[in-house]
Amino acid sequence: MKEFVSLLLSFIFIGIADSIDAAFNNAISIDVLVVCGCLVSVEFILMALGNVTYRVTRASESKYLVLQAIISTIIGIFCFMFGGVLIRIFELSDTQQILFINLLKLYAVYLPAGRAANALFEMTRLKNDLKIYKKALVYFYVLLIVLDGVVFIFTKNIYLLFVATIVAWGYSIIYMSCKLRIKFEMPDRETLNSVVKYGIPMLLERMVSRVFILSYIALANRMGTYKYSVFTVCYAVALKLESITDAYNGALMVYLSPKDSYEKQLGEVMSLKKQCFTLMILLDCAFSGIYLLILHGSLPLRDCFPYILVYCCSIFGLYMYETYYALCIMQAKPKILLVGSVTGSLLKVICCFIFYKTSIGIYMFGLANMLDFFVRGVIFKVLLERSVSKRKERAESRNAGEMTLKQELYE
Repeated sequence: MKEFVSLLLSFIFIGIADSIDAAFNNAISIDVLVVCGCLVSVEFILMALGNVTYRVTRASESKYLVLQAIISTIIGIFCFMFGGVLIRIFELSDTQQILFINLLKLYAVYLPAGRAANALFEMTRLKNDLKIYKKALVYFYVLLIVLDGVVFIFTKNIYLLFVATIVAWGYSIIYMSCKLRIKFEMPDRETLNSVVKYGIPMLLERMVSRVFILSYIALANRMGTYKYSVFTVCYAVALKLESITDAYNGALMVYLSPKDSYEKQLGEVMSLKKQCFTLMILLDCAFSGIYLLILHGSLPLRDCFPYILVYCCSIFGLYMYETYYALCIMQAKPKILLVGSVTGSLLKVICCFIFYKTSIGIYMFGLANMLDFFVRGVIFKVLLERSVSKRKERAESRNAGEMTLKQELYE
């Protein structure tokens, strides 16, 4: 519980600071608000492509970091060269199209810097070096918000706000690399084999999920500028609220060990789950209002009610999802994650496609988000229990065969 509370405070701080960062963008104009809303879905896909996981093995982090930086740089260059292709997914005005393309050109630097910084934050957290983790977070966000404030007051230039983020990430990379004393090494065959075994299935799970999020946001974009603006703010609040369940997942990743049996892992997960549920619901209710006050930007606050009440309910799905997601990671079952993500995401998009032109479209986008995560969690649970059961049956069968052989030899 101590680790959960510690991570929760850190993740709430991240959520509020990220909201303040986004608020500077949203306050510039409705055009910028719409474009940044579209960029969220594109960025999710790019982040998934540029992410090389080491969560399961938790070894040779410097090699994973270098590999992640190489992959992210290649993807960032692709965005710089072919940003005009991605713009066709959305319905944007001429002004919005220019903003979208120009911002994607910054991704040649923005993406690798962000992926490297986020990887270092995760490495620090999984090592349970929470003191360094918290200091790095504070330094990063203080620098980011100060730079954002200066840029916003004197220029209100969205491009410079993105540059401010790159500068803050660069500082974080230097700070954490020095504190963790990382000696950067080029990835070897063992690292690449681990990526093929664990990273690629997890990449597919993330990619499928992100492609469906892109479809989800593209459908919302077709509800019209006003409705899409409301959706963008409410969905941004829902994303920030995920920091609460992220803290829960982070605590699980610290508590659990890949070397423990499934039964021991499940017992620890259920224990923490019971302790955290009520607190997480209360925090979700409180921070939905706080994040909305920060994020509404150029959109009148009253226009977001009562939609926000539906969007903040996604925590009920996320709670189930994060619980069994952690167990799937510990049991090295990325294929189960892929099946769950495909099913949940597909149901979400189908639901939104049916209702996006109706008067309750904005409500259904919020409910569909909760449905997505809840279905994923149920599928993770069912398939994981089935996998563990089959493994036990095979072990019992093998032991029985060995006993029979020994008995025959004895006779």
